[in-house]
Amino acid sequence: MQLKKDHYLLLVLALAIGLLFHGGTMFSTLEDTYDVYVHVFFADHYAHSWFEPWEMRWYTGFSLTSYPPMAHQLIALFSYLGGLKFGAYALGYAIIILYITGSYRFGKMISGNDRAAGYTALVAVFTPSVVESFHVFGQLPMMLGIGWLLHALPEIYLWVRYGKLNYFRNGLSIIAVAVCSHHVTPIFGMVFFVLPLMGTAVMDGAKEEAGSYRSIGVLLFIKYFRKYFPRVIATGLCVIIVAVVVILPYWIYSKNDPITQVPIPHGSRDNFFEVFSSGLVFFIIPWGFLLALLPYIAYRLFSKRNIFLGLSFGLLLILGTGGTTPIPKLLLGENAFSILTLERFTFWATILATPVTGEFLWSFFEGPIRNRILSNNSRKVYNFLIGVMVISIFCSAGFTMNLSYFRPLQPKTVEITPLLNFINTDKHDKWRFLTLGFGDQMAWLSANTTALTIDGNYHSARRVPELTSRAVERLENSKYKGSEGIGTLQQFLTYPEQYHLKYIFSNDKFYDPVLYFCGWHRVKLLDNGIMVWEREDVSALPALLPKKDIPIYQKIMWGTVPMLCLVMTFFFNVQLHWINHIVKGNVNRDSYGNPETLKETIHPITYFLSKYWFYLVLLFVFLIISNIYLINLKQDTPSKTVISYYNALDFGEFEEAYGYLNSPEAYTLQQFMLEKSVTDGLVESYGKLDDIRTTVVSATSDHAFIKTDLTFITPLEVFHRTKEHVLIKRGTKWLMQAEPLEYAIPADQFVFTNATNFKNQGRKKITTEETFHTDILDRPVLHVLEAALVYFQGKYSVVGMLQNIDSYPADISLKAKLYDTDSSLLIQYTEKFHVTHKLAPKEITPFRIDFESLGGTYNKEDSIPFDPDTFVEANLGKRACSFELETLATVTTQDLYKDISFTDVIMKDGNIVGKLFNQGTGTVTIPQILLAYYNNQNRIVWVDHLFVEKSVKPRRNEDFRKQRPDLEGLEIVAYQADEILVNGLDNTPIRAKYKGGSLDRNRNLIMTGWIDVPSVSLSLNNYVGNPTPF
Repeated sequence: MQLKKDHYLLLVLALAIGLLFHGGTMFSTLEDTYDVYVHVFFADHYAHSWFEPWEMRWYTGFSLTSYPPMAHQLIALFSYLGGLKFGAYALGYAIIILYITGSYRFGKMISGNDRAAGYTALVAVFTPSVVESFHVFGQLPMMLGIGWLLHALPEIYLWVRYGKLNYFRNGLSIIAVAVCSHHVTPIFGMVFFVLPLMGTAVMDGAKEEAGSYRSIGVLLFIKYFRKYFPRVIATGLCVIIVAVVVILPYWIYSKNDPITQVPIPHGSRDNFFEVFSSGLVFFIIPWGFLLALLPYIAYRLFSKRNIFLGLSFGLLLILGTGGTTPIPKLLLGENAFSILTLERFTFWATILATPVTGEFLWSFFEGPIRNRILSNNSRKVYNFLIGVMVISIFCSAGFTMNLSYFRPLQPKTVEITPLLNFINTDKHDKWRFLTLGFGDQMAWLSANTTALTIDGNYHSARRVPELTSRAVERLENSKYKGSEGIGTLQQFLTYPEQYHLKYIFSNDKFYDPVLYFCGWHRVKLLDNGIMVWEREDVSALPALLPKKDIPIYQKIMWGTVPMLCLVMTFFFNVQLHWINHIVKGNVNRDSYGNPETLKETIHPITYFLSKYWFYLVLLFVFLIISNIYLINLKQDTPSKTVISYYNALDFGEFEEAYGYLNSPEAYTLQQFMLEKSVTDGLVESYGKLDDIRTTVVSATSDHAFIKTDLTFITPLEVFHRTKEHVLIKRGTKWLMQAEPLEYAIPADQFVFTNATNFKNQGRKKITTEETFHTDILDRPVLHVLEAALVYFQGKYSVVGMLQNIDSYPADISLKAKLYDTDSSLLIQYTEKFHVTHKLAPKEITPFRIDFESLGGTYNKEDSIPFDPDTFVEANLGKRACSFELETLATVTTQDLYKDISFTDVIMKDGNIVGKLFNQGTGTVTIPQILLAYYNNQNRIVWVDHLFVEKSVKPRRNEDFRKQRPDLEGLEIVAYQADEILVNGLDNTPIRAKYKGGSLDRNRNLIMTGWIDVPSVSLSLNNYVGNPTPF
């Protein structure tokens, strides 16, 4: 009886430590995890629409039958008591209890020893893979599913072993709730847990006749396998039936709407030798201290009794290595390998290793390992080993839990109240919105509003072609996917009307330039620092949105079956257990029958392997630390010094960057930081270093000359720079020679300018009623001076000139349509970069509209990456022969800085070179030059653009150079549109009234001397990064 009390004390101790360790830290880690807000968002849906699985707020809508509902429905139920976050935390506590008690039962089943099971529960608290899944990834459904599965395994074992229906009933009821919690866990659990466990049950049955596991032969095993075979088949069939029935709507959804999107790269599929960070996060950290015990784990799992569990463990271990070897892809197949995240196999392998680790601790503290150590060493050595073990376990779990401290996974917390206030004001929720730079907090925003967004954080269910055809998880963090991510975002910004996208909430200034040059403008800066961007002339969402409905019986099943399964599981496994064993005093005499292996003396070879494996692990840890140390040695070679310098600049760590310079005494840190603060422009302010390569041109023992090739990704284009640096060696460190900034000083210290300002005072009355027509400003009148349809380099484009002939500034948008010879519409698209969207009164802009294929609609390989510099030709099927042009304008008062002009523009070496002079008082962060090329008939044939890398500050010049375009093969398809609409009206009367306006384009006309395009006109589009009043 004392023993019984002691092992329950270990379980109670494990629960207490688990609730303190996980429950106490959960409040500071859970909200910063990857997935928790996604599950909270799903829970919010169930809290408001329990029986309606269609969710409209993400993408263009998706069905929640694509994910088992148990965890989300439990959060929804808890949220009725204290809100959504309370529901997530309450579920977290329930998962902790369920998982620890399940680990105890699983450990007892493997070892057959109560004390070893108690140690297994203690190990479960600190298992690094569990800590990572819970506190880093926030995978609540998976943790809930594994907790249920661990409770189901002993019941299935007892059913196969003893054939009592109550075990069968209990096991199936728990499997049912496990499937409702996380479908992947029980499905793979059937392969990696249930099937091997049934083999163990057969072994235990055969052992009773043989007397020991060593005496079990093949014939005896076959005999008992045939005896238990009906139970094994019944278990397998019933588990499959239960898995299908309880989440039947999910399987119907998967069959009718399978995943057909391009696979999204995941670090768990990397080669861990090539990508060390992936190996660290998805293999080394999840294993943690368990790596030191692999020989003992293998020894116990590959014993005769546990041989099937051992084979499962070995397979999971291999699958968890990702792309390090070709074996996982061969075993899973190309499709499954590209869809699954393989860290789950490492997670399951560590779950299988947990009971054996509990046995090891039992043996270390109470069993043969303890006796062997004390017989060969003193008590001090044994105590030292205890200290090493305890410290290793705590450090492994603690480091894993605080992984986000060393590498932040989310941006700083965004206060959503100002966002909700904006969305709920003036019917802003009638349009879709998009968040940028929010991280997974975008899901928390969606959970607190009914407004719709075109983005989402559940890529398996999305069906938006622009997203499913690109390896981009979500638009919100598109900059981290390089050119492909930025290119995908540009499609939505260029053609927002397709998805009624009107508002963008930006938490990252990196995206500001692409928003501006795609025609968006800033509305206001919210109290939480979020900038709101808006696109004019986007129609509101229709009153009725399309959705994929499902039969009413599926809705009823989805809303009732999971909770019914939970109630049944509680009744069968808790209530009946309480009545039979606690109230009536009935004793369960069926045991797991495995005292033999724990009483055996561990083989000397195992001690030998464990001892030297431990030394190898120590060496491995030493090598990792040494590798990290060498990585942090950033100045031991000239190349590493240069790379470290640019990396520091890229992350804004200017003090560190200054430390890599060999600076004269007069060139202080304050001077260096001051120079960096006044350096502005597209690359300096918005560029992210994508690649850096160094070439040692010459080197001696203390001097080196390095050529550096830099690639910067900006929200607009990819830029390549080549720099040359001289380095000298001071002591053991290499230092770069400082290059002070060449900075022009304007002649006038104080300047002033006269300016015409505009103010739109808005509605005449403050009211929530619909806006009266008399309160709306008339649309500015535009004049399309000329337009042409051209075919060049395999694509169609509409080029032309447009003038704002009104006295109000105009915010313009353009759309062109192409028709074939039968006047059938082929394609339509809107303008992108090749136009000035904000026009002052009487200002003229060239424009070019390229007909680009929307993601997923072109007839090419899905795996082709999207590069914003690479055009995806629209597959029209027929030749275009005519076009229509529509242009709209609204009054604007923003982004009208025009105090910049061209000077000294000449032709040099076949290139257009010149200067931009800023005669105003504001800084133009990114100047864009639009170039309209004319043929010998003085008709426009092409429009190009150039983003100037550096900003133009007040009263200063900035050089620019534009290479001559190769327009060979350019074909003029049509010089006149079939129809040109200006604000919905025909352009012809406007043309007749303002036919002289086209002469204004000669203001910046340059004679090129080229035969095909003898003249080119230049115009400017200026982006001001920090305009007043923002």
